[in-house]
Amino acid sequence: MGKVVPRQDLSLTGGSGALLTNMRIERWGDSKYSGLLAIKQNGHGMHFVLLDATGVKLLEGDVDEQLSYTIQYARGNFSDSHLPKFLAVSVGRTFLQEPETLPCSATGFSRLCKEQTGQLQWQRKLTTGLVTRWHALDNFDSEGRWQSAEYAQPWLGVLISFSRIE
Repeated sequence: MGKVVPRQDLSLTGGSGALLTNMRIERWGDSKYSGLLAIKQNGHGMHFVLLDATGVKLLEGDVDEQLSYTIQYARGNFSDSHLPKFLAVSVGRTFLQEPETLPCSATGFSRLCKEQTGQLQWQRKLTTGLVTRWHALDNFDSEGRWQSAEYAQPWLGVLISFSRIE
């Protein structure tokens, strides 16, 4: 993987210091999960809590920009699934990682790049050779506030959408 540093362009939080998002996980175009994700920046990392549509806590953990994570709580079937690790890594890549130097940094055959893809849109992408391992697309409003993101692992058919709840 390319060298990473904490993101400098991301100001997610308002006065409360936390952000609530709608989150949807799809695999090959089929919806696999839809719920709420609360996130809060803490130092060089992110604390996250996954809630179902009624507000019941399903999963809670922390992840840093190097994708080291701890899971503090996993309810029921979540404790026996791959979702806790997958969500921690996805949150870390989406909300924390960017190249050490812009536009790209590389380690071995992997490159992590960041580019502006629209007036209010930025993409970060990790490639190994010609293969895109993952990419994250962020959308900002005209005031520079983060509004939504999509995280994808194209080779697995996975797409996770996050959108700010005001």
